[in-house]
Amino acid sequence: MNKLNSFFKKNDPLFWVCVVIPTIVLTFYYGFIASDVYISQSKFVIRSPNQQSVSGLGVMLKNIGFNASSDDSYIVRDYLTSRDSVKILDQNLAIKSKYSKADIDAASRFGTFFQEDTFESFYDYFNKKVKVNYDPASSISELQVRAYTPQDAQQINAQLLKTSEAVVNRINSQAKNDILKYSLQEVKNAQAASAKAAENLANYRTDKAVFNPEGQSMIVLQEISKLQDALIQAQTQLAQAQSLAPDNPQIEPMKLRIQTLQTAIKAKSEQVTGPSDRSLSNRSADYQRLQLEKELADKQLASAMVSYETAKNDFSQKQLYLATLAQPSLPDAALEPNRLKNILSGFIFGLLTWGVLRLFVAGVKEHND
Repeated sequence: MNKLNSFFKKNDPLFWVCVVIPTIVLTFYYGFIASDVYISQSKFVIRSPNQQSVSGLGVMLKNIGFNASSDDSYIVRDYLTSRDSVKILDQNLAIKSKYSKADIDAASRFGTFFQEDTFESFYDYFNKKVKVNYDPASSISELQVRAYTPQDAQQINAQLLKTSEAVVNRINSQAKNDILKYSLQEVKNAQAASAKAAENLANYRTDKAVFNPEGQSMIVLQEISKLQDALIQAQTQLAQAQSLAPDNPQIEPMKLRIQTLQTAIKAKSEQVTGPSDRSLSNRSADYQRLQLEKELADKQLASAMVSYETAKNDFSQKQLYLATLAQPSLPDAALEPNRLKNILSGFIFGLLTWGVLRLFVAGVKEHND
């Protein structure tokens, strides 16, 4: 005991506490206890045939039919680290048990050091094992999965890609249903509007006995023209009869015929341009309005039907695809932990801590002296 006290007096205890003991602990942990960590890597890109691409790789992908979609890549990357993704992984692969094996060291294993055996705790734990890197220049995403066996890392990586592809397909299906539902509703609305316009026009024709105001006006005007010709002829005959034989008994019938023709002309004229709402000129405005409404409704219906067919035919050119550029790798060597690096980092950090504390202690002693 005296020798131990003498040893600590000769050697700085603070140095042992800050540097030597932590370095020994780290060396023992990383040398004999820490479990190997295997990293499986894969690469994928979200593409859409109609979208523009940038960068050299983007141009190459475009030439073979791959146009990257950066906005939708964010959706997939968010899903990869979502709770739904973790639930599906645990249902299909029982990943919680893969990270709770007894041969994993206690510091790395799930369910130790006061970790609650809950989904939220495992979700936080697992998110540290998954990393998604995104290259904005090429729009390529790299998925890294850390596990404690090569097979587990590869299986989890592959399952994540599979579920992500299912998410992309679900987005496509939902978008297609929404687009077609909207387009079909537009067709139905246009059909209803067209039918209503046709009904209004038909009712107006029936109620007002008007089928074609312009055509009917031309017919009436032709009749007026004939009546006017007959009136001129009758007036001429009357004038001749009065000049040749003022007492001619045919004069009174001639006058009566002239009055009849004048009355008929007046009636026909009022039928075309009269002040009442029964005149063709007054009804023509309402008729033309209804006719225009029907034509517009028919055009809208035709446009809606074209849009619906276009939506059905063109959707395949707009949907998203998850293209796997590099399949999940099966690591043949553990990349983590970097044992020597971690030991040296701990040693350097201990030295820095010891140096700061030594300066602090020396300053306190100098102040007290």
